Amino acid sequence: MSSGWKGCAGEAFDAQSKEILKSLDLIITNLEKQINDLKFVAKASADVDEELARSIGMDVSGNPLQIRSVFESNGYTVDWEPGATSGNSTITLTSPNGETQTLKEGEDYYIGADGKSYFYNNVRAILEANGSKVDFEKPADGGPSTITVTTPNADGGVDVTTLVEGVDYYIGKDNKAHFLDNETYGSPPPIPVPTPAPTPTPTPAPAPVPAPTPSSTQTIVLDVSVLSSQLKDLGWVNVTPEMVKDLIDCLEKYDITTPERIRHFISQCSHESGAGKWTKELASGSAYENRADIGNTQPGDGPKFKGGGYIQLTGRYNYQAFANAMGDPKIVELGVDYVAANYPWSSAGFWWSNNNMNALVDTGATVEQITKRVNGGYNGLADRQKYYDKCCEIFK
Repeated sequence: MSSGWKGCAGEAFDAQSKEILKSLDLIITNLEKQINDLKFVAKASADVDEELARSIGMDVSGNPLQIRSVFESNGYTVDWEPGATSGNSTITLTSPNGETQTLKEGEDYYIGADGKSYFYNNVRAILEANGSKVDFEKPADGGPSTITVTTPNADGGVDVTTLVEGVDYYIGKDNKAHFLDNETYGSPPPIPVPTPAPTPTPTPAPAPVPAPTPSSTQTIVLDVSVLSSQLKDLGWVNVTPEMVKDLIDCLEKYDITTPERIRHFISQCSHESGAGKWTKELASGSAYENRADIGNTQPGDGPKFKGGGYIQLTGRYNYQAFANAMGDPKIVELGVDYVAANYPWSSAGFWWSNNNMNALVDTGATVEQITKRVNGGYNGLADRQKYYDKCCEIFK
């Protein structure tokens, strides 16, 4: 009796233990899922903290975080909607459990040169999240601010780097510092440079007045025959009066009229188009099919609205905005072939204007800085520099 009773009790205990362990496993699994969800929300949800959402403008490798890929990889549904006017799009995020939130362009994200949506690059949040100490200083004389970044290194010491306003970052409408590598959160204003007090010097003897030299704000006279010759000197092919007329319209419409603005604009277009060889993207455009984030919601939108013009305009959303700006509905009706044939320069100028490139040029930006904004990286930097140097000789 005693032995039999112990056997039954042992079997009952084992069964109960298995049930308890099974329940514990389930609880642990649920906790792990909740922890992962919280980690994700803390990194990517604008509902938790708007500042936190902006702070993850870059991943730990320094790459911009693309909104669709971040959320969809975590089980969210991402719906992009164009606004009534350019710059007012929205993104609706639906979580796996059906909860929704809305992100706004210009507040929570920006549209990159590739037509995709990215979180903003907040300098302090990004650097502090990676263990750096950030010290912001604004000079009393009104000059550009600076940010001193102190980062622990592998040797047990620290590395100190200084960032300069207008060179490495700008102050956005939110009064926070944002890396210039990203599209702007509000146009970066021109950086005031303090004028030093004049030092008295002896009055020199009168000398002949030298002929005036072109200044950075001097405008260039735009003439079809002159520009045709200048483009050919630069190495351009397929130079026609119609193409040059579009260039003149573009430069005037988007105020690309100072020597330095023209040099940067035409040198970047020279590289992007192979000096006029390509007026549209060589790929089929099928990769853009069903890309709601750039407005491609209808069958055939990918090939129809693939990259057109010398700085490739891409996506139904951007084509519609360009059509509105030009007052030409055929831009959307006929798509890339029409843009390539009629507006290769103007479409590039539209992108240039929307991305505040004139303001960046006017800060004295280098070819490297301009390339980073146009390309998102430094592809073809040497070739772009070569064209820029030639443009400096031609456009004076």
